[in-house]
Amino acid sequence: MGEVRSVTAKCRHCDNSDTVLVNNADYMRWENREGSVQDIFARHGDSEREVLLADRGGWYICWRCWDTVLGDEDEEVGDA
Repeated sequence: MGEVRSVTAKCRHCDNSDTVLVNNADYMRWENREGSVQDIFARHGDSEREVLLADRGGWYICWRCWDTVLGDEDEEVGDA
């Protein structure tokens, strides 16, 4: 895997932290905006990529709190 980087994000809802290990060279490519998080970290799951996005953007809701905080994305929104 080469040199490994540990990236951690703290959930704003429950205060739990999640950590993902990534290849440092891949992380630097992503940090330099040489590709999307989905393309560069295709082997990682959605929840792991959310940790990476939080590292860049500073806002994170963990997978355990996602539905509670943001609702089920499959729910249809009714007309107002």
